[in-house]
Amino acid sequence: MNNCNYEKKRGSVTNMTTTNESQRELKKFFQSANIDFSNPDKYASITIRLASCDDIDAQDSVRIFLHRLNRKILGSQHRNGKRDLIAFAVREGSYKSDNLHYHLMVEIPEQARAKFNDSVLSAWLAARRSPKARLRNEQPHVQPVYDDQWLSYMLKPQSKSNYLDAIDWINTRLPK
Repeated sequence: MNNCNYEKKRGSVTNMTTTNESQRELKKFFQSANIDFSNPDKYASITIRLASCDDIDAQDSVRIFLHRLNRKILGSQHRNGKRDLIAFAVREGSYKSDNLHYHLMVEIPEQARAKFNDSVLSAWLAARRSPKARLRNEQPHVQPVYDDQWLSYMLKPQSKSNYLDAIDWINTRLPK
């Protein structure tokens, strides 16, 4: 085996080890913060597709959507800066692939459970009206989360150009 192939293989193994370690560390982090993403009464998965745009515009679009969702569900608590929904945001794809989308794990407050899907749709429609939002004309996909496999799916290394940069810490909100 020539050195060039060895280096390529060695690099990919190193990257995979780093990715696996990062996945384990993130899962441990969420457990230590008492965030149980496997509770379908407390969290939902939302997938949002974005029009072709760079990472910053994509991040801004998700910020606009989450802001609208926070206002819709939390009302004055959010407007007064007292509370945000717990959210974990991961970007997949890129502006080059025409498959740019976000996976969001979002808290469902008890008072919002009955109308959560309607609130998501309303927030998405409101965000689409913003000239800065680059949301595609596809409604967000909302589903309950029943186990931590969805977190594993969000953290998978495929379709992420840079694994750790794919986690959108700007739009992630953790409990205080």
